[in-house]
Amino acid sequence: MATLKACIVKKDMRRDKTWRVQIRLTHCRKVRMIPTSMYVTRADLTSAYEIKNEDILEQCREIISGYKEKILSLDLDLIDLDVDEVKNALFKKDKVDDVEFFAFARRWIEKEARPKARGNYKKAVNKFELFVKKKHGRKTISCNEISCLLMLQFEKSLRDEGLLSKWYCCAIKKLFTEARLHYNDNSEGRIVITRSLDLFIPKQDLRMARKCVLEVGQIRGIQNAGDVTVNQPRRRDLARDVFLISFLTMGTTAIDLYECELDAGGNITYERSKVRERRSDRARIVIRPHSVLKPLMEKYANPDYPRDRHAFRFYQQYSRAYTFRATVEKGLKELGKTLGISGLNLYGARHSMATIALNEVLIDKLTVHEMLNHKMPRFHVTDIYIRKDFDKINRANFKLLDYVFQTHSLPENAGSDKVFFDGLLAQGKERALGFRYRVKPADMNPDRTWNVTVEVSLGSEIREIRTSIKVSRKDINADYNIKSHTVLDRCNALLDNCRKKTARLDIASGSVTMQQVVKCLMSGKA
Repeated sequence: MATLKACIVKKDMRRDKTWRVQIRLTHCRKVRMIPTSMYVTRADLTSAYEIKNEDILEQCREIISGYKEKILSLDLDLIDLDVDEVKNALFKKDKVDDVEFFAFARRWIEKEARPKARGNYKKAVNKFELFVKKKHGRKTISCNEISCLLMLQFEKSLRDEGLLSKWYCCAIKKLFTEARLHYNDNSEGRIVITRSLDLFIPKQDLRMARKCVLEVGQIRGIQNAGDVTVNQPRRRDLARDVFLISFLTMGTTAIDLYECELDAGGNITYERSKVRERRSDRARIVIRPHSVLKPLMEKYANPDYPRDRHAFRFYQQYSRAYTFRATVEKGLKELGKTLGISGLNLYGARHSMATIALNEVLIDKLTVHEMLNHKMPRFHVTDIYIRKDFDKINRANFKLLDYVFQTHSLPENAGSDKVFFDGLLAQGKERALGFRYRVKPADMNPDRTWNVTVEVSLGSEIREIRTSIKVSRKDINADYNIKSHTVLDRCNALLDNCRKKTARLDIASGSVTMQQVVKCLMSGKA
């Protein structure tokens, strides 16, 4: 009988000191290794180099369970197959003539969807299932029954219910596309799912969230709200302070406040959690603290700084970002009742910041767009050629906060030649050293994979270094941005190593050349 076990090959350590997790297939005393897309570090292994990371082991158990089902169907006691034939049988897709959409969608959500997105996908599938049951009288539907006309009818039903139709329709279209990619990519070249939703484009929802927008006087009222009495829960005070911190930091969300850090210049910096995995710039932003913000930063300061670079101690008080957000929202409801502000929530700080900046302070819409850390698709190519400079949005933010809180402040770097670049205050704007990773579509390998490229920039000079990190089509999205959490962790670890290696170079002096930087990166010393 064939046996399967998750393991690593000790001698196959990669240059970044990681090992690829493999499934060892043993049959008739012969062994074959089946590589996976997972990697482990030394900390994930025992002294005997056995895998001990429970998350990795759980994923391996799921893979092995699927393999075992296929092996049982082969009936190896009756059929004489060698180990290579067994291995090939594991990767052979089952021949299907039709695909039930909801069954595939739920399997895909559990195995492939990002953990944070699973709940949203499930809501969309449940809503579509109710629509199908109402229309056809059943809870099942074939992928070949899903047409653009059906999706238009589904979209109309959502709008009739007063729901945001685009979000639901995009989720269903995504799941349908994944089903086509999975079943139509077979060795026989058969087209199992003949339908296509390429011509269906969900309509944009233009609903304005007016109830979340506060007046300047209401924001000042929140600032002046006193502490609660001894007998009342303290979360109201926390909610008041977090609302103000969010407004003072250009509408930063609760999850980003939970994760944000301080850079070497004392600026708040983070990568926006909602979109960082979908954007090539990781949605990074740098915020210089205003004089009104500094007392709040001191009140909630991280006691472990600088050993731990978190800007606030929220991550120590709450085990999960979602628990922190839920506590703040409950506190804001209590605060709203006290101040007579109906529907007060944390997102109101973001809406109010943008509305007041545009309508009262007269900051141009493009700058407000950047303050919200949004990305404009029409400038996607242009952004590649422009070095990120956060000075403009910080000046605009100071102008807004001076207006709202009646202060007179200027950024500390006003009038100087310093610029914000990748979260660091670079002392010579022409000599800033930066790193970023990317996948170049044109550099596809013969095995239909890509090697991740690290782009090193020193001033206006750019050098590309090909790495040993490989990605397949399932690890990247349509824009060739990496979406695999495992690959992202490896890439970020690689960039951290690059920064450590180049930390000893005196970039500010202007005497360091690109050749010296590359030589330093290629050296084995960290």
